[in-house]
Amino acid sequence: HKELGVGEAVVRKDQVVTVGLIEKRGSLRKGHFEFLEVARHLPETEFIHIGKAKDDTIYRLQAQAPANVKYLGYLADEEYARVLRASKVYLQLSKHEGFGVSVMEAMQQGCTPVVSNVGSLPEIVGDAGDVLDTNDPAEIATKIRQIFVGSEANSNAIERAKRFSCERRKQRLVALIK
Repeated sequence: HKELGVGEAVVRKDQVVTVGLIEKRGSLRKGHFEFLEVARHLPETEFIHIGKAKDDTIYRLQAQAPANVKYLGYLADEEYARVLRASKVYLQLSKHEGFGVSVMEAMQQGCTPVVSNVGSLPEIVGDAGDVLDTNDPAEIATKIRQIFVGSEANSNAIERAKRFSCERRKQRLVALIK
C-alpha cells in the first residue's frame, strides 16, 4: 500500500464510497451485494464503488444496482484520493477482513468509516467511525444519515489512520526484529 497525499481540498458530499476488486469470491467476502442493499435505502445518495472488475461479477452487480450506484473501476492514486476526499462515508461490509488497507486510506482522506465488526476492522476504525453490530441495510442507512449531518473531514479518522502509516509500521517491525 502507498501513502496517499492529502492534496487539495474538495467539497465533501453526502456520498458513500467503497473499494474492492470485483470478482466472484472477493465480492461476496467484501459485501459488495450488501452495499447495493444499503444504497436502496438512501436513493437520494450517490454510492460509488472503486475497483477493477476481474470477471463477470460486475455484470451481476450492475444488474442488481439501484440507479444511485456508480462503478468507477480502477483509479490512479490522485483520482482515487480525490474521490475519497469528496465522500463523507466509507462503507466496508466485509464478512472477513485481513487488514483493511482501503478503510485506512479512506480515513487518511477524512472519510468516516462505517464497517462490519469482523477481522481487523474494529481495531483500525476504533472511535473514528462506526463498527456495526448489525447487517440490516435500513439500520446502516440510518447511521449513514447521521454522519451526513456534519460537513467537515473526520479529523479523528485522519489522526487514527496515522497509527497505521507505512513508516510507523516499518519502525515497529524493525523494533520487533531487533
